[in-house]
Amino acid sequence: MNTKKYIDKLKSTFRHETFEEELEFETEMIVAAFLSEIEKAADEQGIKRKELAEKIGTSASYITQIMKGNKIPNLKTLTALGLAVGRKFDVRAVVSVQESRKDLGNIKPYAMPNEDKVFAFHDKGK
Repeated sequence: MNTKKYIDKLKSTFRHETFEEELEFETEMIVAAFLSEIEKAADEQGIKRKELAEKIGTSASYITQIMKGNKIPNLKTLTALGLAVGRKFDVRAVVSVQESRKDLGNIKPYAMPNEDKVFAFHDKGK
């Protein structure tokens, strides 16, 4: 994935004066965050785009378009990509992304019973 392209595109649209501009910006931020995690997991596991495409039933070309930022995938596709690399996503609504990022220091590893994968969760009780 070309996350630099996403970041450059987002920086150029950082100023949003209308609801539609803000919607586009927030959508691209969410997609970039999901794809960054998917790409990282795929790289760690040595999964190539062609294999990823086969796992979710699409073409390698479509995966490349998504990763390059030429297409914005829907939530079902993002979920499928995550599952294909052994990841699930936790989504929450926040008033301010900047404020929510302050909470990242409270993320602790958590192992699900009968699973060897480690997930992260937020410790609400400070």
